[in-house]
Amino acid sequence: MKTAFASSLALAISCSIVPAAHADTSLANQIYSAMGNAGVTTSHMFVLTQGGDVTLVGRLPELRQVQLADQAAHSVPGVTSVNNQLTGLGGGRTH
Repeated sequence: MKTAFASSLALAISCSIVPAAHADTSLANQIYSAMGNAGVTTSHMFVLTQGGDVTLVGRLPELRQVQLADQAAHSVPGVTSVNNQLTGLGGGRTH
């Protein structure tokens, strides 16, 4: 688990070093907004986008929020796939 999280974190950091395309930044912002509207706490997670492919990485305070984050990401126009690597403090993933 620690290795997967460390790898995902390294990916998030490398993505932030290379300037993201405007469309990817806009899509990520729309996903964060949809998650906030759904009641998801996004302070300990990353949304990584490349084209319409989305990866969610991090830890949320409740397992239920992992499901809500996934649903919110899928609901954003332009999202073609979601790789949900989020975990909840209750432990594990829900899918």
